[in-house]
Amino acid sequence: RKMPDHLSPRDFEGGGYKAMERVDTKVLVPAYITVFVDFLGYSATVVVLPYISMEQNATAFEVMCATSGVFYAGQMIGSVLMGYVSDYVGRRPVVLASLLACVLSYVWCLFAEDVYTLMLARLLGGAGGGTLPVVQAMVLDVVKNPEQRAECLSRVNASFGMAFAIGPALGAVVNEYYGKRAVFAVVAFLGLACAAAAAALLEETDGGRKNRRPAPSNIFSASSLSSSSSRTKNGGRAAG
Repeated sequence: RKMPDHLSPRDFEGGGYKAMERVDTKVLVPAYITVFVDFLGYSATVVVLPYISMEQNATAFEVMCATSGVFYAGQMIGSVLMGYVSDYVGRRPVVLASLLACVLSYVWCLFAEDVYTLMLARLLGGAGGGTLPVVQAMVLDVVKNPEQRAECLSRVNASFGMAFAIGPALGAVVNEYYGKRAVFAVVAFLGLACAAAAAALLEETDGGRKNRRPAPSNIFSASSLSSSSSRTKNGGRAAG
């Protein structure tokens, strides 16, 4: 490969990265806050979900599912899809859509009248809670210096950890003074406020998405294109 014009062999002498200068990472601050608020909602509501489920005559298994099981199942799916989609449409719209999905999930939980509706709402919240891999991708988009990347990724993890430290206390306090369902109202308001702030402050970091091919219409498109291309080549050789 041709070396970029702004680099020279001297930049890499001794294994150094002189050309990879440290960059201003203030653009990532809204992304850190997004991760914090996203997981703050989960950790605050997990305090009251077992009691709400039991009030709806749920079994022990249903309580577990409503509290965390279906949420993590949704997050497993959402994390994969969010990361994939963000490569094609950009990081910013995916983060905003994720926050709004979480807000909708909390509002749905607020008015859920049975444990199965509660599970569906939690599944939506898990699928929408896939901001963590997208924000990590934003760090990789912005920061090229390896040492600074580690520093910024540690801030993402710190935001995640701080949410789990503060969330249960927030849920307990709101439950004590305003009731169990009020926790959903509070985290929905925080999520909506975070979405509004992200819409105003969060910048797109993936500038290379315009040069990518359009996303395949289904998961088999890439493989089918590859196989059809190979068949065309083989057919051309046979004809020759």
